[in-house]
Amino acid sequence: MLKKYADVIVFSLVALISIFLLYIYEPESVAVAIDFAIDNIIELTMIFIFACLLAGLIDVYVEKEMIIKLFNPERRDITNYFIATILGIITPGPVYSIFPIVLVLKKKGARTDFIISYLTGQTLMGPMRVPLEIWFLGWWFFIYRAFVTVIIGVLAGILSRPFVKWIDKELITKL
Repeated sequence: MLKKYADVIVFSLVALISIFLLYIYEPESVAVAIDFAIDNIIELTMIFIFACLLAGLIDVYVEKEMIIKLFNPERRDITNYFIATILGIITPGPVYSIFPIVLVLKKKGARTDFIISYLTGQTLMGPMRVPLEIWFLGWWFFIYRAFVTVIIGVLAGILSRPFVKWIDKELITKL
């Protein structure tokens, strides 16, 4: 059981040591840092709860066959990487809110290399930034960046393909 929470324990220790060091060198900053952390925890918790509820709905209503059909094994992998990247691009929300959904997709049979393309698309270009990007930087910049994002998402899937068995072995221990 301790192994299951090893990451959390290590992260907590690093955080506590950081606060301790901050207290030693800048004691007046500790209260500011803790207030900032609490505000972020509250904000992130609300978004994460929504993401987990959405992931639960996907888990209940999206059948494994639908995921397999979406990433059709009969189709060329490059097409599936393209689809995964586009799905990532159109998925709203911050990156951390996507992980419960990604976990459900993985449990439903989505291949790891497709998930890497999905995450790459979502990370590089989300729909919430598009209006601001067009407003401030123009259509041509947006089109160019969308094109580059798709290329990078597809390449991420292709480059991760040789490592999928190793990654999946690590994921099995986490799930």
